Amino acid sequence: MVYKTLQNLSQNFLSIHWSPEIDSIAASMVVAMDMDRNLPPDGNLEKIPLDFMRSKLVLLFSHELSFSGGPLLLMELAFLLRNVGGRVIWITYKRPAEENEVIHTLDHKMMNRGLQALSAKSQEAIDTALKDDMIILNIAITSKWLDVVLKKHLSQVISKILWWIHEMRGHYFKLDYVKHLPFVAAAMIDSYIAAE
Repeated sequence: MVYKTLQNLSQNFLSIHWSPEIDSIAASMVVAMDMDRNLPPDGNLEKIPLDFMRSKLVLLFSHELSFSGGPLLLMELAFLLRNVGGRVIWITYKRPAEENEVIHTLDHKMMNRGLQALSAKSQEAIDTALKDDMIILNIAITSKWLDVVLKKHLSQVISKILWWIHEMRGHYFKLDYVKHLPFVAAAMIDSYIAAE
């Protein structure tokens, strides 16, 4: 399922505004995730496509920490980035007051793989967003974080954002959710129909 989604993603990139570095990262993500499953597109395992991300600071933003599709895909990317020597910070917007077994399990899995997790509303998350090399937003509704938390700093971070949108239902594409989409460095939308 994930492999098929990534194949579709690689064939249906929606180019909003591409910066050369983000373009390379987006294309490399798909290839690296294929390689991680021992399914390289061309059978060549000589070079890891995300190797250029070594020592880069990447902020990954997910709306929640769960076993649902979007967070799991983003976590898989986080592990790939860590494997090539990237510094990865994970932030989550929606977190229940009481920790449950799923969150506890995923928190430990990330910690064991060298990922640092921050609260989306923390000053440390804002500081990281200002100094990182790249921000990957996961799903359309993460735009709320841009409006609420990074409002004063939007012009400083918008050009570093790769927005990976998984939703395939129209109600997630309200103007309020996607108003920043034309200004980010790149966007990937898993569904061709949703992209249209």
